[in-house]
Amino acid sequence: MPLIMILTPGLGILAAIAGGLSAAFVVFIVGWLLLVPVTAIALGLNQTGWIEAAINKEGGNDPLKTAWGQYVRRRINEETIERTIEHIETESHRERGDRSS
Repeated sequence: MPLIMILTPGLGILAAIAGGLSAAFVVFIVGWLLLVPVTAIALGLNQTGWIEAAINKEGGNDPLKTAWGQYVRRRINEETIERTIEHIETESHRERGDRSS
């Protein structure tokens, strides 16, 4: 899908040079308004899928990233994410205090 998004402007410009504005218009319409959505649907990609893939790629076992992922997906609200961050910071300070003793 990104390849279609990248190629469409170049092909549209070439179509404008070679065939005029009507040919360019067809290339842009077919490329961006037809091929990109159809490809996304066929591959099962949507905006949430991209976000979740990025979070899962980076998240791992990090509780802060996991909490942010849930917040982005609107599974938890702002108050909950704030409490989670405070809890993680408190635990982090405790661990540092235990190590320095």
